[in-house]
Amino acid sequence: MCRRHAAPGSLLTERVGRGQRTVLLTLKWTFSGVGATKETATVNIIEPSPVQAGAEVSYRCRRG
Repeated sequence: MCRRHAAPGSLLTERVGRGQRTVLLTLKWTFSGVGATKETATVNIIEPSPVQAGAEVSYRCRRG
């Protein structure tokens, strides 16, 4: 297992073996404070063919 951390917008490289059809990517996002928001996490694959995927992430925190 390979764990990498980077700032939003950073370029990370994940090598995929020949013939490999799937790769598991894990998003770790930190939220803080009281309130609620919905954001979209986007992954852009740049090689060998450009592909983009997104997932909605919801955060809600009431007073602690």
